[in-house]
Amino acid sequence: KRQTDINELSGNLASIEMEAVFENLDYLPEMQTIAETFEGDERTTLFADLQSLSKRFSSDTSKKDEIFQNPGSISSIKALTDQIGSDQQKVEVVFEQLDKLDDLRSVSETYSSDSSKVDAIFNNIDKLDGIKSLSETLASEEMETVFDNLDYLSRIEFIASAYEGEKRDSVFDDLRSLTSLYVDEPDKKAILFDNPEKLSSITYLSEELSDREGGMDIIFENIERSDAILTTYQTIDQLPDDQKQGYLDDLLNPDSFETTMTEQGKLRLNLEYPEYGDAIEQYGDKSAEIAATAERFKDNSEDLDILFSNLDSLDLIRDAEAAGAEGSAVLQNITDLKELRADPDSVSYTHLRAHETGRNGG
Repeated sequence: KRQTDINELSGNLASIEMEAVFENLDYLPEMQTIAETFEGDERTTLFADLQSLSKRFSSDTSKKDEIFQNPGSISSIKALTDQIGSDQQKVEVVFEQLDKLDDLRSVSETYSSDSSKVDAIFNNIDKLDGIKSLSETLASEEMETVFDNLDYLSRIEFIASAYEGEKRDSVFDDLRSLTSLYVDEPDKKAILFDNPEKLSSITYLSEELSDREGGMDIIFENIERSDAILTTYQTIDQLPDDQKQGYLDDLLNPDSFETTMTEQGKLRLNLEYPEYGDAIEQYGDKSAEIAATAERFKDNSEDLDILFSNLDSLDLIRDAEAAGAEGSAVLQNITDLKELRADPDSVSYTHLRAHETGRNGG
C-alpha cells in the first residue's frame, strides 16, 4: 500500500516535491491530501516549506504532527519561524496560536524591523486582534503610543473609534506626551485613558505646571473639571505678577481650590459677559465651569444666549459635549436634550451626533 501511494505521488509531483515525500514517509496520507488540494507554484512552495520545516523540527514529533495536519498554515509557520529564529518561547507561541497564525504573521511582518514591537506582540498574544485592528487604522506614530501602553488597549481602541482625522491625531499626540510624562504613575495613566476629551487641557496644564512638584495632583483629583481649571489658570495667569503667584497657590491647594475656582470664575464672567450678570450671580457656584463652557461660544451671541438661559442644564450640556456632540448642536437641541435626561433609555447622546450630521448635510 505504501509503495502504491508513493508511485501515485511520484506520478503527480515534481522531483523536488518528491524529496519532501521521501524524507517524511510517516506522513504519507497527509502529503497525499496536500498533493490533491494544492497545485502549481503554490504546491511547489508548500512542499519546499514542508521539507524545510520537517528538517528543523525533525526531533519534535508533536510539532511535525501539527505541521502536516495543518497544511493551510504551513507557509505562515515557515515565515514566522524564519523570522523569530531560535527564540524557543516565540516558537511555542506560533504552534499554540495556529488558529490565529495569519494575523500573527501579518502583524509580525509589519513590525519585523523593530524587535521590541515583535517581542511585545508575542508577549501579548491575547491582544493580537486589537493590535492588528489598530495597526490597520492608525499611523505609525500613533502605534508607538499603542505599543507603549498595551495594558490600556481596550481604551485605546475606544479612542481610535471615537475620534477621526485631525482630532484623533491631536488626542494621540497628547496621549503620547502625557503617558511618557506619567510613565511611572499608573493611577494617573488610567485617568488619562479614561478621559480622552480632557487631554488637551491636561497637556496644557502639565506643561505650565511642570516646575511645581505635585502641582498636577489637584487636576487629576478633579479631572472632570480640567477644562474649568484650565480656564481659571488662564484667568490667574493674566493677573499682575505680584498677585499671580498667590492666586495660583490657592488654586492648587485643596483647602482653597473651590473658593478660588468660584471667585476667579465669577471675575472672568462678569468682565467678559456683564449682560448675563443675573444668571452669573444665580449660578455662581459653577462659575468656573460656566466660564470654560462660554469660552467655546464667545463668538456666537445666539449660542451664548441659549447657554446663559439654560445654566440649570449646564452639566447636561457639558456631558453631551464630552460624549462627542458638537457644542453648537448641543445648544440648538437643548430642549431635546432635556427630554433625553428625563427619559435616558429612549435615546443616547450619539443620536445627537447623527442629528447634527444630518442637519449639516454631512
